[in-house]
Amino acid sequence: MPTNILEAAAAAFADLIEQTEISLVEEHNEVHIIADDWTLVVQDEQPAGVLIALDDESGDPGEMLAAAINASERAGLQAFDAATNGEIANLLASSPDPLAQALATLLRS
Repeated sequence: MPTNILEAAAAAFADLIEQTEISLVEEHNEVHIIADDWTLVVQDEQPAGVLIALDDESGDPGEMLAAAINASERAGLQAFDAATNGEIANLLASSPDPLAQALATLLRS
């Protein structure tokens, strides 16, 4: 991934980090974006990868995401995806995980 993932995440979520709504953790070659109800993990090495985990993963993926991700978090996720030229959404869309695919759709909407 050519973009510095940690810097892109810090910029995209700056307001939410300041309000302590989002935490960023860099661990080995991964960046963890942690909210109250979800965590996005971006693996910043080849092969690159992205996964989403929700605190409550029971039900329809789109409905679960809508319940877990508020408008400010969604805006941050979309800004983060834009900073990576859509690579986050592309990696999520290529995942076999229906939740990841649903998040890709959300990022692109």
